[in-house]
Amino acid sequence: MLVDDMPASRAHVADYLGCNRRVLSRWCDSGNAPRMAALALFWPSRWGCSVLEVDAYNLESIRLRQVAFAQAENANLRRRIERLEALGNFGSANDPIVAAL
Repeated sequence: MLVDDMPASRAHVADYLGCNRRVLSRWCDSGNAPRMAALALFWPSRWGCSVLEVDAYNLESIRLRQVAFAQAENANLRRRIERLEALGNFGSANDPIVAAL
């Protein structure tokens, strides 16, 4: 099925796989090809490309949601900092000790 779906001739497919046309014909007739040959034909096929496109779309969607979440959290933290700064500068526990003489 993968061989028949390729836009190239069987001779080109056999050359791509590194075998001769008789071996490729035997694999096609029996429906039993080595796993490596099937994988080598799957990824450039329309089904393999579809899998890659779906994975890329899903990863992009996840990354966009992560960016939106990080931006929202960043905006929230900036609002909190502005609110705390507006309350006043009361120093901090680790300010250097100033001699009160």
